[in-house]
Amino acid sequence: MEFNFKTLTNRFRKTPSADLIMQVKTPVHPNRDWKLMFIVFSLVNLVIAASSLYFFFMVEGGAMYDLTEDATTESVTIDRSKLETVIRTYGERESQLEILKQRPVITTDPSL
Repeated sequence: MEFNFKTLTNRFRKTPSADLIMQVKTPVHPNRDWKLMFIVFSLVNLVIAASSLYFFFMVEGGAMYDLTEDATTESVTIDRSKLETVIRTYGERESQLEILKQRPVITTDPSL
């Protein structure tokens, strides 16, 4: 088989255009399309309304915020050395911030 640019372009010219294929396979029916869009829109709105009502009644009844005593009575232990390390770190940052606040701010004018 001999490769030739002309035979390649002729092969593509013989195929029907994409518009013609789409018209044959799926004809346009505006009424059907609008009905489908309306049905989908209505179903999405129903789902949103149902979930909104569900959450409203869960919050209104207090069921959303029910806590068991097991969750509230859990004790928290703090490692004293880690706490002191964090406090010392924030103290150092505070002193650095105070030093930076005392320095004059040098800004350059970009228009110069």
